[in-house]
Amino acid sequence: MNMPFELGLDIGMKYSGIPDFAQKRMLIVEQTKYQYQKALSDLAGFDIHAHENDLSKLIEIIRDWLVENKATTIRIGPKEIWNRLCDFNFVLYSERQRQGYSNENEKNEMPINETLELLDNWMVMKTQ
Repeated sequence: MNMPFELGLDIGMKYSGIPDFAQKRMLIVEQTKYQYQKALSDLAGFDIHAHENDLSKLIEIIRDWLVENKATTIRIGPKEIWNRLCDFNFVLYSERQRQGYSNENEKNEMPINETLELLDNWMVMKTQ
C-alpha cells in the first residue's frame, strides 16, 4: 500500500494551497480499469489510465502523457521507444560487463538516477 500513500501525498501537495505545487501534474496508471476503486474510491473524477498488463500500451500511455504535458520534445512513436529501450538495455548490459560487473545482479542493478541519466542520454543521442 506504499504507492497509494505516496499518491495521496502528491494529491495533497497539489491542493495544499502552496503555490509551487499548484501546477503539479501527475499521471495515474493502473493495471485494470477501475481497479483503483477497490481501495481508493476518492480518485473518482481523476483521469486514470489502464495498461491492461501490456507493456506496449503502458509505453504509449506514458509517451502520450509526456507529449500532452509538454514534458518532452522527443516525437517518436511507442514502438520506436520500445525498440530503443531494448537497444539501450543491450548496450548497457554489455558496457557493465566490460566495466567488470561480473554477476547478473551487478549487471542489472544500478541506482535509478544513474539509469535514468544513461537512458536520457541514449534517447537524445538516438533522436539526433
